[in-house]
Amino acid sequence: MYEYIKERGYAIYPGKLTEGETFRIGNIGEIYEEDIEKVCSIIKEFLEAYNHESSVA
Repeated sequence: MYEYIKERGYAIYPGKLTEGETFRIGNIGEIYEEDIEKVCSIIKEFLEAYNHESSVA
């Protein structure tokens, strides 16, 4: 997931607040509604592709 999102111009980071595997999304500088919509779209694309691959295997 990290590489998929990174290849599309965004980055996620490992979460450190829980024992479970999590990730964080942070921001440095200006952020616009379009940025949030784009990263959410990328995550949705990844989850749809991953879910499809899991159901095929």
